[in-house]
Amino acid sequence: MMKWNIKFKEELHTELTETLFSNSPKENGCFLLANIKGNVLFISEIYYPENTDWIILDKDVCIPSPQYISKACIHANIKNKTLVFVHTHPEEFHTSLFSPIDDISNTKLFKNLEGIINKPLGSFVLSRKGIHGVIYNNGKQFQIEKYSVYGDKVKILKDVSSVQDVFDNKEFDRQIRFLKERGQNTISNLNIAVIGLGGTGSPLAVMLAKMGVKNISLFDFDILEKHNLPRIYGASKSDIGKYKVDIVKKHINSFSDSTVKVYTNDIQRDSDLTSFDFIFGCIDNHTARDILNTIAFKNAIPYIDTGTSIPLGNNGEVSQSVIAVNTVIPNRPCLWCSNTLNAMNIMEENMSDNELVERKNDGYLQGVEKTPSIITLTTAVSTFAINRMLNLLNILPGKYPLKMMFEFNNSMYISPKVELNKSCICQKLNPFN
Repeated sequence: MMKWNIKFKEELHTELTETLFSNSPKENGCFLLANIKGNVLFISEIYYPENTDWIILDKDVCIPSPQYISKACIHANIKNKTLVFVHTHPEEFHTSLFSPIDDISNTKLFKNLEGIINKPLGSFVLSRKGIHGVIYNNGKQFQIEKYSVYGDKVKILKDVSSVQDVFDNKEFDRQIRFLKERGQNTISNLNIAVIGLGGTGSPLAVMLAKMGVKNISLFDFDILEKHNLPRIYGASKSDIGKYKVDIVKKHINSFSDSTVKVYTNDIQRDSDLTSFDFIFGCIDNHTARDILNTIAFKNAIPYIDTGTSIPLGNNGEVSQSVIAVNTVIPNRPCLWCSNTLNAMNIMEENMSDNELVERKNDGYLQGVEKTPSIITLTTAVSTFAINRMLNLLNILPGKYPLKMMFEFNNSMYISPKVELNKSCICQKLNPFN
């Protein structure tokens, strides 16, 4: 069965909840306009009713007038959007699910609108205990799986009809003392993609599984070589020649009951990653970073990019040891805005070997050289990245910067200022617009 998601900008979600619950103890409601990509609805606008746009607005029921429904349909068609009806169950004793009257009203509303709005339609209820809703598509109703809210922080709300504690309190007892049960339940329900299973991606995936994340997908088309052994978690000499994703999956399965899916295909711009709550990029080239930056931004998926750098001096000595974590959140600066991506590097990475030699001989390029790497740095940046996710979910307190760097040689923490570039390509990719 298709799983549907709804995504909000934080400011719109805050306005919606504050406005609708301000009518308590009476119910309240309105239409939302949304863009659709795949099975995700991106809420772009609230279409409020006038006082005269209700047939009934009382403690136990709210019924919009045909005039309000008609005006909302016209407004949605003009803007090429779909419609979602939302109403409240404002009292503590109210059910957090649809009432029998709600179910009947939804059926009537969807039947009336399906010939006017040629797109999937939605309806959900806001209660003091959570959110519950359905999507109507091709004559059938489908439960909404989750609702995500994006601002400086990320809030992921499961539909109340499917919320369940999926962790073992005894196994995670000491972790729960830190994360609390709310935090543990939040991370346990996440669906996470790890792109790249090298020295950074392998410890990151292992740590996620040890923390209780139940759904992890691993992406890497590389096989294990001898020089990878000192950095790949779970790898042994007998694994040389095997896919890295298979090695890490086998290792995770040895200690965890997490569901681990593996993919050995390369990530392309049209790759479907829409089901994930977070993407971790553990890759070492700008071309792949650009692809993930695009996928994440146009689908409103938080993307945490990791990197390590150990540049060498003229005599081959280690001059710096740097780790970096960059965060791409919907409606915030992307990797191009933060100058993390470099067009020259992307061009260089996509040249043939002969072109590289020619350009290097002509003095235009420095050439792509193998750089040092060590497990202490690759594991350190994995830890920084996961802590950044916990901070985004408001499990770890504080306001982390979008770009974090630490230089170990001189014990320097660096957080360059990052600002949104309004002429950047990311503004055209924004699914909420």
